[in-house]
Amino acid sequence: MEHNFCCRLIHTLPTSLLAKLKELALTSEYHAVKDFPEDVLWVTKFNFNLMRNDAMQELFQQHLSKFFRLDGHISTNIVKMFPNSYLYQHKDSTGGGGAVHERTIKLQIPLLNTDRSAMMWLEDRGQGYPKTTVVSMAEGGVHIIDNIKLHCSVNLDTNDRYFLTPKFLADSLIDPATVA
Repeated sequence: MEHNFCCRLIHTLPTSLLAKLKELALTSEYHAVKDFPEDVLWVTKFNFNLMRNDAMQELFQQHLSKFFRLDGHISTNIVKMFPNSYLYQHKDSTGGGGAVHERTIKLQIPLLNTDRSAMMWLEDRGQGYPKTTVVSMAEGGVHIIDNIKLHCSVNLDTNDRYFLTPKFLADSLIDPATVA
């Protein structure tokens, strides 16, 4: 969903839950996907076993439910971004024309992350060069991101970066002011 911001922190997870989610990230199985270079990032497949995990249940029931009706949950992946990698500029697509993204809110929750990784958004200022917004997200922060604007990611660290990417239907947002 397009917003009037690139990235907004809406919540911070408690350290006890973050530790459980880190363990889940480190023990999950990952695979390359056709949408991204296999030497940059891999993802977990969305599956019910992942969602039945106690840490994921706590995340959704006690934290994300403050912002979204859970019946609006579309999918969640854990993403593993490799060290010293760059995910090229892109806009998220659905493969079906992109209309779904106008009705979707995407979150990013860094689990294992350093200040040597960031997301960047490029916006056309109409002056021949883009305005760039760079955000390095702290571990455990729940961020709403604008995945319709042109964006990219970089991990300049020597360790893998892990993050969650829950998606919700926009009409499941409890308080529209969250994205205003």
